[in-house]
Amino acid sequence: MMKLTETYTSLTQTHIKFDIYQPNVILRYKGIIQLHHGLCEHSDRYQKFAEYLSHEGFIVVVPDFPGHGTSLYHFEQGYFGSGNALDTLIEDMQRLRHIIAKRYEDLPYFMIGVDFGSLVLLKYAMTYGNYINGMIMLGTCMKNNFYYRMKTIVDLNILLHGQMNRSRVIKKAVDLFLQKNLNGCYKMSNQKEVQLYQEDPLSDFVYTNQAYHDILEYIKYVSDEDHLKHIPDYLPVYLLSGGFDNLTKNGKDTIKLYQILKGNGLKDLQYKIYDNKRQDILHDNNYRDVYHDIMHWLDEKTYI
Repeated sequence: MMKLTETYTSLTQTHIKFDIYQPNVILRYKGIIQLHHGLCEHSDRYQKFAEYLSHEGFIVVVPDFPGHGTSLYHFEQGYFGSGNALDTLIEDMQRLRHIIAKRYEDLPYFMIGVDFGSLVLLKYAMTYGNYINGMIMLGTCMKNNFYYRMKTIVDLNILLHGQMNRSRVIKKAVDLFLQKNLNGCYKMSNQKEVQLYQEDPLSDFVYTNQAYHDILEYIKYVSDEDHLKHIPDYLPVYLLSGGFDNLTKNGKDTIKLYQILKGNGLKDLQYKIYDNKRQDILHDNNYRDVYHDIMHWLDEKTYI
């Protein structure tokens, strides 16, 4: 396996770092996977998973979002940059897809999104769903109690302190809500991974008020059933969530999204809830169960 690190220029003029994991010895690549991380983290957290996918024959591309990792707009961590993030983030996804697809022509192209990354991917599919051969979404939330509580707090903080303020009150409110009824970190119960996450200076940070607003706008947008009708009915979709994930109401949002997409006529649609896992199912205990389920689904779509 060979790892390459490059950058491209975002629509916000941010230099976005992305890693390419390329199998070394293989007769034919199975396909390309573009993986988008979740909240309060960055692309490097997915090295182990990307290496696994690469060893199985896939070219894996893992970018940062603007304001995450080392891909900072004007050195601002936790800020998506200028412009409307509802548009800029999906345009960035499409820009990177074009860059990679030109290098490896005629390969099936898949995308994976984790929590916030899955929200952006869901909106991406509404606009550019015909450019990919399938998508996997992990921990996708919809408008629920978390959304309404956070919207009130964020709107008030913007009114009092402005868009670029970083409110630890909001961060604490997020942590307390998502921690509800759980003993330990809401992200995962794997204590080794919890420690790595909390000690990582590029993870578990405080967003700007504007970024929190943007995140809530994504939840609102993808929860609109009229918007969801724009996803092509021939696009294969796989929904995954932890059964102890408070962000998705313990997987209920995943089932709700499945039912909406099923009602919209999607022909190749599956979901799975992992009973004993929390929000970050790719880093929680028994993460290899998730790895294997994802690989099984991908292998079914590539016919190799």
